[in-house]
Amino acid sequence: MDMLWTLIRVVVAFGVVIALMLWLRSKAGKMTRRKSGTVTITVRARQSLGAKATVSVVDVGDRRYVLGSGEAGVTVIDSDVIPAAEFSQLLDIAVQEQDGAVKNPPPPAAGLPGEKPSFLSALGIAGKQQFGFKR
Repeated sequence: MDMLWTLIRVVVAFGVVIALMLWLRSKAGKMTRRKSGTVTITVRARQSLGAKATVSVVDVGDRRYVLGSGEAGVTVIDSDVIPAAEFSQLLDIAVQEQDGAVKNPPPPAAGLPGEKPSFLSALGIAGKQQFGFKR
């Protein structure tokens, strides 16, 4: 009979220890979780420039950043505020062009005054300004 009571006490003790460990685990998980902020980060475009170099267009809240990354780290090439109405229109046009819905997209700008440059020519302009690259 003593053996049975000892076995019951051991099982109950193990049950209490396991329940305590599960309760502590749930409390520790709640304390270490980060609260989600109101700022959203969205990667809009990314282009590889070489084995270890990339250019990325990133939206953080209401700002857009053009970031260059390589072995040395990450550099902000340019940043600007995103106007909400204009941004949604430009995004719709970009999605249509990417899906092929626009049958005759305008030709890429050659950098003439009053024309918007293409992504690659804008990248070349930014490279000239930031790093002194020449074409």
